[in-house]
Parts: sequence; C-alpha cells; structure tokens
Amino acid sequence: MKPTHPTSPHSRITFGLVCSALALALAPQTRAATTINFDGAGLSQNNNMPQTYGDFVSADGPGIAVSLGASVSGTPNVDLSWGSGVAHSVDWYDGWDGRGAVAQLDYNLANPISITFTPAAGWSVVIDSFDLDAWSGGGNMDVAWSISDISGTLASSTWARSTGGRDSILTGIDINNLHAGQAVTLTFQGITGDGSYFGVDNIAFDQIPAAVPEPLSSTLLVLGGVLGGIRILRWRNR
Repeated sequence: MKPTHPTSPHSRITFGLVCSALALALAPQTRAATTINFDGAGLSQNNNMPQTYGDFVSADGPGIAVSLGASVSGTPNVDLSWGSGVAHSVDWYDGWDGRGAVAQLDYNLANPISITFTPAAGWSVVIDSFDLDAWSGGGNMDVAWSISDISGTLASSTWARSTGGRDSILTGIDINNLHAGQAVTLTFQGITGDGSYFGVDNIAFDQIPAAVPEPLSSTLLVLGGVLGGIRILRWRNR
C-alpha cells in the first residue's frame, strides 16, 4: 500500500491562502453608489423633474439612497440632466400603478428622451441598472434604450411589455471602456405604445476614478502577494 503523508499545518495554511485569494480576485465586483427610487421625493405631481434632482449626491435624501461605490459613498462628482433633447419630457409621478413613485417619460414616437450623467474631471460614471415600468392599460409597449458616451454606444437593447408591470435592466457595462470626464447618456426611444404610460425607476449609477486597474492586473497582484507568502512559509520550514 502506498504510504500517505500527513498534511502539515503550514500546507493547510498555504492552501487556504491560495483559495481565499482566488475567490477574492475572481469574484464579480459588485458596485453601488447612488440609487434614485423617487419615493418620498415630494416633488410636484406630474410636473417636470427639477434639473438639480440627483446632482452631486453624498448622503441619503428624499427618493435617493446612497451606499459605498467603487471609491466613495454616493456620487458627489456627478451632475444629472433630466430630459435633455426634448423639453419638459421627464415628470415625477407618485402612486404609479400601485408601485410607488417613478420618473414618467412622456415620450412620443418621433423624439427620444435622454437623461445625462456628467462626471467632474478625473472621474468616470457608469449606469449599473434601472427599472422600466409600464402602467397597465397602455397597450403593447416597445421601447429601445441605449447608453452612450463620447466613444459611442456602451449598451443597448429593446424592452417590450404586452401588459402593465416592470422589469429590472442590468446594463453590464465594462468600466474599462469609459472615458474620464465625459458625459454618459441614457436614452429611450419609443417604438410602440403610449409614452404617458412609461416610467423609469431605481436608477443605480456610480462614479469611478479615472485610473481603474484592469481586472486581470488586480488578480495578478493578489496572486503575487500570495505566492510571496508561500515562499516565506517554505523558507521558515527548512
């Protein structure tokens, strides 16, 4: 019978370090900073969204929740512009089909509606997710959405609803494709349906320092530190 060798405590420590480092380096990086849910904002019902709403957020406020993002809490270096391109196109609407408050986008099929996020110099902004909501009774709803910056389209798709309800959209944007200091625009183009029955909720976005390490580089840095620790343990065991 082949003899077995007991595993030394140092070997177990080394194996645990490697597993922990790999899990940390390869795990998906979650990100949250500012989420605009519009609830309790106390704005004028069915009136234009104030152009200062959601600007430079660093703490919780009416209809806005803040958490720790990639670098700081909230988005204190991001300015929002509601309804750029079409005047008076984004309204605040409370009690939306029994699902709280939303930003109602009164689009028409001829003109898109855009919400623009502009970071300060040295920062990039990423839109992580948002909810699209159709008020029941509005008929078939088809809306093309896209997110773009100076380089072009970062993400896009078409959302469709045959009845009322909402869906969460995860954008999946690669933060390494963003440009520091450049505005990022979320655009909605109606294809079918009545724009008065269309709303947006839970807009989640984050600000990121201009110099963001490549994911692979971060992984190699972590693994390099682990390998250095392994060499020290082996040297001590001689």
